[in-house]
Amino acid sequence: MTPARLESVPAMRRFVRSATRQWGLCETADEALALVVSELVSNAVLHSGSTDVEVTVGLTGTTLIVRVRDHGHWPVQSATRRPREEDGACFGRGLRLVAAYADRTWTTCTEAGTTAAAELDLPAPAPQVSALVGTGPRT
Repeated sequence: MTPARLESVPAMRRFVRSATRQWGLCETADEALALVVSELVSNAVLHSGSTDVEVTVGLTGTTLIVRVRDHGHWPVQSATRRPREEDGACFGRGLRLVAAYADRTWTTCTEAGTTAAAELDLPAPAPQVSALVGTGPRT
């Protein structure tokens, strides 16, 4: 668990990159996971109202999974307005980027908070690792 502050985004990115290097994964997987974590943690920090955020990452066979959990309560989003590319908006594209890099994504919302998760399928079997690395750095 780490404080839900913008400074936590690069710390969590370094945490998952450390895991991909430890597992001997290719640079493509490393870059994809770093982008996914950056976007999911940024969303939790900026929109959840949570005081903390937690990242867990695991690898089983050829599937890399990341979960970002917060203890906040997200505001209800209006489905009527989505930024279009020509709008020149600075925000609003993060989840589309996550969906482009991940093979599966989902979000679970409860009274205790929100978990956003993504799975990335690797092109080849990873080294014999099937573990949950941890919950990121404590800052």
